[in-house]
Amino acid sequence: METWFLFALGTAACIVLSDIAQKKALLEEHTLEMLAARGVFLVPLLIVMGFIVRTGVPADAFPWLYLASVLTTVGIVFQVKGFRHLDLSVAAPLLNLNPLFLLLFGLLLLGERPGAFQLVGVLLIVAGTYLLERDPVYHGILGPVKKLQHDKYGLSMVAAALLFSLVQVLDKHIIGGGVNPLAYLFWVWLFINLNLALIHLAMFQWRELGADIVRDWRWLGLASAALLLQVSFYYAAVQRGPVTLIIPVTRVAALGLVLAGGNLFHEQNLRRRLAAAAIMVVGVFLILV
Repeated sequence: METWFLFALGTAACIVLSDIAQKKALLEEHTLEMLAARGVFLVPLLIVMGFIVRTGVPADAFPWLYLASVLTTVGIVFQVKGFRHLDLSVAAPLLNLNPLFLLLFGLLLLGERPGAFQLVGVLLIVAGTYLLERDPVYHGILGPVKKLQHDKYGLSMVAAALLFSLVQVLDKHIIGGGVNPLAYLFWVWLFINLNLALIHLAMFQWRELGADIVRDWRWLGLASAALLLQVSFYYAAVQRGPVTLIIPVTRVAALGLVLAGGNLFHEQNLRRRLAAAAIMVVGVFLILV
């Protein structure tokens, strides 16, 4: 079994743990409050890691590192906003559009043409999204599209999937160019947390941040530790394998998050959402073929 595949599976497991912890914290916190408070836990972990690993990168890599951090910051805000306002069993499968966008970017930016199985996989992802977005209020074959057009939080998740696809192309470009994955993790996530802290300062002047940390320190600490493990596994996978295959493997996390949504948050329509997520995951794995 390929090493990158094992790291990708580790990434998926950490995604489930991190997203559940974030959803728990979001029951009490505003999106930006949760993200800024999470940074209070994450940055010290990054600093400790910085003393353990070599964090030196070429000077000409820093503009690319910061661009990746900006795109990731915006994507995270969109993603967490969706997580806060949608059921976890709806929000998580929408991120399965990520491999679809990545396949398109692979074609447009890298010249990689999809094969027959990959095209079938794309159709299954679209079918799963269609099933997930079905609603009796919106009739007809285009009903799910109409629903998504009127669902700003669903669109927020789609925007996050799109932005993350762009970042993943950048990840492969930078790490494939010789930058150490742990050094990349250190700088990009340091920049991301700086970006989030500055946004919170501009909008809220860091008010209530201390109270947020005291109230939800358990979930924030768990989310931070799981996130650090998640991105460590992911960057290690990117160093060893093709990102267009790694991302589909990580999206098996959607099934775990749909089950968590039903069991931990008592969300409704679990069977349909689980079926939609399963169809999307099958599509994701066909992209691997």
